[in-house]
Amino acid sequence: MSFKNALVKPASTVIILKKIADSLKAKSSFNYEILFVKRASKSRFFPGFHVFPGGVVEESDADPALLTLLGSPPGTPQSKLRLDVDAVTDAKFASAAAAADGLGEHVFRGAAVREVFEESNVVLGVEPAQLNAVSSKQLKQWRFAVQKESSQLAEMLRSLRLSPRVSQLRPWAHWITPTAEKFRYNTMFYITMLQHEPDTLEDSTETTAFDWLSPAAALEACRERKIFLAPPTWYLVHDLMRYPDGDELIKHADRLRLGREITSVLPSFNRTDLDQHQPDAPDRQVVSVIALPGDALLDTSLPAQARHRIVITADNADTSASTWRYSLHRTDGGPTSKL
Repeated sequence: MSFKNALVKPASTVIILKKIADSLKAKSSFNYEILFVKRASKSRFFPGFHVFPGGVVEESDADPALLTLLGSPPGTPQSKLRLDVDAVTDAKFASAAAAADGLGEHVFRGAAVREVFEESNVVLGVEPAQLNAVSSKQLKQWRFAVQKESSQLAEMLRSLRLSPRVSQLRPWAHWITPTAEKFRYNTMFYITMLQHEPDTLEDSTETTAFDWLSPAAALEACRERKIFLAPPTWYLVHDLMRYPDGDELIKHADRLRLGREITSVLPSFNRTDLDQHQPDAPDRQVVSVIALPGDALLDTSLPAQARHRIVITADNADTSASTWRYSLHRTDGGPTSKL
């Protein structure tokens, strides 16, 4: 059954990096680590999985007063993000945030700041001197208020005299959940680098733990089933393997532009012709193929041998998501992997 006409919710996610101490660099080829939050076991979307912090865009994220506080007042040039053709936006969101030609990208940035704060207690884009003037008790109180009512973020920034600059959130990727899924999201992924490790605090409702891991360590932990990553998270972490130096990574992100270097990814789940791929162990089976742009399964105009796909295997006795392993197959010259 297809949920092609299901509600597709706009969402924002942030890949938060922190530089690691010189004393730790000898243990890793990466000079940065990524913040992962562990979803609560009762989450409806990949419960118990490690994800980048983020969530659904709210109507209040389009408030002009909030966008002004975030350094993106009305009239600031911005890109537009489109949903796929058959998607429909949330009716309550449309009045404030949905123009006929798509959603303003600054609204996604506002949602990113709010969602990261709600899930991790981290206020992105704020100078350390400003944060040092705020007590942990004040942040805890405001976090509760924002979780209860998202529009309180603007009031918090005014009250605490915080001036986040969303320009530090660099667009990195744009994914739309496949049409086969019941819960679908139109997600903008941003990337940002912190110069110090922030004080994270789980809320025990949406998030239950935090981990700082290098790309290599995260993929290894996933392979060993110490953590679980959803396919898009795994793919994006795998992509970061190309960038061992965080400064070079951020310089690269600064050059990316939506609609050019960053294109929308609407994957397709395929459960036919699975015998084209071999399982990674005798006690495992291929359960699905996720076709990505550049794969013949997604674009029939391409040569039949064109590959850009994630192959998913699972235990023979248990094919649930917690037993999944991924391998990336591509013929366009990009990196491949089996993890």
